[in-house]
Amino acid sequence: MPRTERGWIISTLQDHLEADHTHTLYCVCGHRLTLSTPRLIEIFGPDFEISKNRDYFLSRFRCNDCGKRPAQVTLSPGNVPRWDGFE
Repeated sequence: MPRTERGWIISTLQDHLEADHTHTLYCVCGHRLTLSTPRLIEIFGPDFEISKNRDYFLSRFRCNDCGKRPAQVTLSPGNVPRWDGFE
């Protein structure tokens, strides 16, 4: 992962794998699917950048429930404490 004065640059699938990020696809029907980053690297290659190729990336998937293309992809950081409520 490249580093700058402001922090790490995370853009490629390999960068996301090293940062333990999770990608999730969301369909208009409400279905969602969490993707395996190692599997994405097998398909698209380690240097693939989702942000620069978003339309192509989304075009490669179809919803298992309704058959439509996913509407969006989100990125979630890994190893972040989950807060289920306040005490």
